[in-house]
Amino acid sequence: MTFEIINKEVFESLLYPIVFENVKTDRCYELLKDRHGVFKLSWDSDLLKPSIITFQPNVYAISIDEHFALVDFNSKQIALNIELPFSFHEA
Repeated sequence: MTFEIINKEVFESLLYPIVFENVKTDRCYELLKDRHGVFKLSWDSDLLKPSIITFQPNVYAISIDEHFALVDFNSKQIALNIELPFSFHEA
């Protein structure tokens, strides 16, 4: 998987599935790409970067702040997207 930092205008113009987004506070924008597809995500602090763990081949657990998602590049779907009562960090 590769990452591409983009600006807000590009983020808003692209029609890829959104993993995380808060239109009121987000300032950081990124594309997640692999040979099966592209997803986009945004978050509010440039001091943090998303944590990404390979869950299965082409399926990734992604977290930033209190947001957690499972993204399946095989089916091009977000299998799970929840807001946690705590920040998720890689163990």
